[in-house]
Amino acid sequence: MEGIQTLLSVVREDSTNMKAQLVLGIGGFTSGQYDKALERFQKVVTAEPGNLEAVAFLADTYAASGNKAEAVKW
Repeated sequence: MEGIQTLLSVVREDSTNMKAQLVLGIGGFTSGQYDKALERFQKVVTAEPGNLEAVAFLADTYAASGNKAEAVKW
């Protein structure tokens, strides 16, 4: 939990830190907080369209949340 708090403080200071956004998105996905994870993965994919890790997690998160159409799209 301490690591997440550190990342959140990084994002509060610099919301364009895509590495921190990605790691927070992965944490949201892992903990089942799909809405938060989707929001973070969307930020990363928008800023870095070639980030295949973020794209894959975005698709997986849509699938896990039951939105199969968006999962297939990504």
